[in-house]
Amino acid sequence: MPVSIISNSSTIVVGGGVQASVNFIINALQDNENVKWHFIVSKVIDEHLKSVGINITDACGYVLDKSPAHNIGARREIELLVKKIAPNVLFTFFGPAYIKTEVPHLCGVADGWVTHSSRLAFSSLGNYYAKAKMLLLCLYKGYCYKAADRWVVEANCAKQGLTKRLKLPISKIDVVPNTYGKYYKRPTNNKKSTIGDVVNVLTLSSYYPHKNIEIIPLVAKLLGEMQPKIRMVFNITLDKGSPGAKAIEKLSKDMGVSENVVNIGPVSLIDGPSVYEQSDIVFLPSLLETSSANYPEAMIMGKPLVTCDLDFAHDICADAAVYYRPKDPLDAAKKINELIEVDEYRQSIIDNGVIRVSSFPDSNSRYTMYKDILSEMAGLYEH
Repeated sequence: MPVSIISNSSTIVVGGGVQASVNFIINALQDNENVKWHFIVSKVIDEHLKSVGINITDACGYVLDKSPAHNIGARREIELLVKKIAPNVLFTFFGPAYIKTEVPHLCGVADGWVTHSSRLAFSSLGNYYAKAKMLLLCLYKGYCYKAADRWVVEANCAKQGLTKRLKLPISKIDVVPNTYGKYYKRPTNNKKSTIGDVVNVLTLSSYYPHKNIEIIPLVAKLLGEMQPKIRMVFNITLDKGSPGAKAIEKLSKDMGVSENVVNIGPVSLIDGPSVYEQSDIVFLPSLLETSSANYPEAMIMGKPLVTCDLDFAHDICADAAVYYRPKDPLDAAKKINELIEVDEYRQSIIDNGVIRVSSFPDSNSRYTMYKDILSEMAGLYEH
């Protein structure tokens, strides 16, 4: 008889966690071996699943109208579903779950603020009130994370942070690396990278202060001065009309680079590969990440990556990225400019990425890694 597992993605409403959760659910729906899956998802994830032809309510799924992170009623709804289904294991894909349960609970942790935030990351928050608020939120989330029985993270820096900061037993923390989504496949052609009269630089990200997207207009201005014969276009993917998008729009206008910083809006999971394909360079100025999917996505699509010279980036990318000094737009512009001007250097970063991404699990392998942990917790087998 198959074990019963609840996959809870009700707190995930934005960012890379949406793609990761959707990919997991797609794989789970294709797998009926030894597991009876139940799903609790947010409205955002439900919408993304519908965009790929999946109606989760037809597959033992429940959609929550509100996030348990902010709504007590939603927490109560999850607790009632857990009691009703009585699963062998509860898997909160990315937590906290904000509930207590007697069911064995595996909780995903993908919050770098809790696990390995730094002074540099906190500097992105601006005033002391925002910093104090984030610190208190981290303490609260840390308390909620402790309610689980076992934890899974995407990178070793997060594992070490959970042990050091929350005093969680390292033997109960597993690492399942982030990866590119199901719709990403290595380009079939082996054409060498070329640069034309227009250079498209992609920053595929939602808006958060630590993403440091505000640096882009100044980088665009500096690059325009370095490359007057080339049109530089930085494509960003923010919700149009949102405060973050308006702030970047104003900065771009003030610096005279409105035509060089283009907000193409959020990108669907299916459209992600084509957006990368149309880009020449991927720019990730984030000051805090655990294991952004942008890294393996750029590599699998054969695009050179420019990112901050920080430990978490080196851990994931190694020699498959170009690193610049954090919060230094001139250094970022110089590094991007070097990729534009030196064909051999640009190609070497791409080639290193092709090698590096081969060490990442694909979407199917990642699902299997999660399932193995859950099966062990359910007593299906012992490692």
